[in-house]
Parts: sequence; C-alpha cells; structure tokens
Amino acid sequence: QIRDDEKQIPQEERLNKRLLQKSEGTVTHETLGKSHLLVRDPAGRLECVFDKTMIQVDNDVYFWNVFNDVYTTDAVSIPHQARTIHASQQRLRTIRDQVMQVVREYNITKEYLTDDEEKMFEYHLSKLDRYIALGVHKLTWAKKEYIKKFVMDSKEMCRALFETVSTFKEYNKKIDAICTSIENTLLVQVTPNKVYFDEEFEQAQARHHSKVRKLFKQCHTTI
Repeated sequence: QIRDDEKQIPQEERLNKRLLQKSEGTVTHETLGKSHLLVRDPAGRLECVFDKTMIQVDNDVYFWNVFNDVYTTDAVSIPHQARTIHASQQRLRTIRDQVMQVVREYNITKEYLTDDEEKMFEYHLSKLDRYIALGVHKLTWAKKEYIKKFVMDSKEMCRALFETVSTFKEYNKKIDAICTSIENTLLVQVTPNKVYFDEEFEQAQARHHSKVRKLFKQCHTTI
C-alpha cells in the first residue's frame, strides 16, 4: 500500500530512491547506557530508566541480520559497535530485570505506608532513600560491576523495611483489637429482671470484677 505522500512522487524517482541512508551520528557501546538506572516520579515512586537507544540498536541489528540471512548477502554492513551491543543484550536484559525488582519492592514498600506511618518510619525511609539515590544520581547502565551489589543491597533494605512495617501493622491490629475488647468490657454486671437481696449484688459484682481484672491483666501483658 502506497502512502498518499508517496503517490505524488514520480515512479522513476521512487525506484531510484535509496533504500537506506547512512546516519551521520556515531553510536558506540561507550556512548550508550549513560543514563542513570532510576528516576523518581512526582509522587516519589521509582521508575526504571533503560536506555531506549540500546533497545533500538538491538532491534535494528536483529532485523538486518535476518535480512542478510534471507537474501544470503552482506548487503547491509552492521557496525562492530552495534554487533557488540546486540551480543550483550541478554546480559543487559538480566541487569534490567534485576533493577526492576528493586523498583517493584521499593514502590510496594512505599505504598504500604500511610502518611502517618511515613512520618513514624522517617528515619528508616531516609536511610533507604540515601542508598537508592545512588541509582538515581550516580550509577549508570555502563557500570555493570557496581549494579549487582546495588541491586542486592537495595532489595535487602527494602525487604527489611517492609518486614519492619508489616510487624508494626500486625501488632498495631492486635493492640486495636485488645483496646476494643477493653472498651466493650462492662465494669458492672446486672442480670436483667433479677432482684438482688442483701449482699447478693455486692457478691455478684465482686465475682465479675475478679474476671475483669484477670482480663485487663492479660491485655496488659499481651500489649
């Protein structure tokens, strides 16, 4: 199917038009991958910043290899730097997947906290954020030897904070349940439609208070 803009071009000119044009720019393995690993969105969440140029080069090399294989020719000369990038893509994908694990675990931990809990765990969050800042401001995709340690340490810190917050939330729920139990406990127990004689009421309350004291002591011990 010919696009409308191509219909206006004379047939002879279209036939003589070059299939490929050489790019004026130079793409090397060293010039790629210089973007940082991570970036923060306005809400403070992390996003993985993988160099799209590397993905584009990898795709181009793959399809030009297919083109050369189909036509059993080396009509398309693929630069050595581009071949190097294509050969390292599996390793780069592995690294990208590892960085994405950090992104997921950090964002899950961040979203797990309420506004009040963020203030409560401000020290822990700031400690984690200082380390995560390495991936936001310093580490690039070219520094593969440092990324592995960064990923391992970041995941460990995220998990540690998540477990701490989970433990806090679990205990907080238990305390809320205990407080609700205390709130609903009656200090005076009266049986409906019952007439108490002499000291019977005092004795009934004494027995009830004994049970209440045991309950309160148990609640205090649990908290």
